[in-house]
Amino acid sequence: MKKILLLALTLLMVVQLFAQNVTATGTVKDDKGNVLAGVSVAEDGVTNSTLTDIDGNFQLPLSSKNVIVITMKGYEKKEVVVGPDGKVPDIVMQKNIKRVNNGCKAGLDYVIPQYEMKDDIELDFEPTHSINGGFYIDINLSRTFSFEFGAQLFYKHLESKDYPIKINITSLHIPIVCCKWRPGDKKKQFIILFGHGVELAMIKEIHDDSYFKTVFTNDNFSNIMYAVHFGVGYELKCGLGFLATAKINFSFKEENDITETYGFIGGALTYRFDKR
Repeated sequence: MKKILLLALTLLMVVQLFAQNVTATGTVKDDKGNVLAGVSVAEDGVTNSTLTDIDGNFQLPLSSKNVIVITMKGYEKKEVVVGPDGKVPDIVMQKNIKRVNNGCKAGLDYVIPQYEMKDDIELDFEPTHSINGGFYIDINLSRTFSFEFGAQLFYKHLESKDYPIKINITSLHIPIVCCKWRPGDKKKQFIILFGHGVELAMIKEIHDDSYFKTVFTNDNFSNIMYAVHFGVGYELKCGLGFLATAKINFSFKEENDITETYGFIGGALTYRFDKR
């Protein structure tokens, strides 16, 4: 029993002696490969630290711990486990996530409309085009996932196939929840977008015969619609991007006994004003 206890004490002393003699060495760089000077390198849990030199190198004798903490203003904190030889692979610092980004977007859609009216009358409108533009704000939860908020204005002109009716529609789309996923962490990033929201449609300039005059009161009415939209594309951290988009609108309520449904397929250019 005494021999076992003596052996354990000897091993403990050797481990402590080894830990005291280890010096952590390495280089700190940013995500572009540039060396970072003045980065704080500290031993975890004790007041033992140093700064990287002009070449991004550091040397830090360790007292008892084998974990170092690397910190610098504007960058995310990193913790690194030091091996028995003290050599640390190049440490790459990532900039802090910018929590809020903003931008604008504008696009063109191909629209397939469908109107159903009272007395089982269905209005067939010619497929048409819609132009849109708006702004958005990204709330970044991580480097790859964010929520998008904002507003987008759509404008389209419809002409009936069977009746002398022409309609100009201006609608304001406000997303309730719009999720963005950006796989990878490069300057050009692939985007997957999905969301839903509400759309307020202002319908004006109805040209119709006497029957539809009784349906479209004062040639002007509004409707609230539910919208589901998704898209894929690329965007830059700062600058132009592109989205291929699709959207479906459903009447949220019936107005003047009219039910509306729209399908949108198109694309949009985006522009982010500042970097993440």
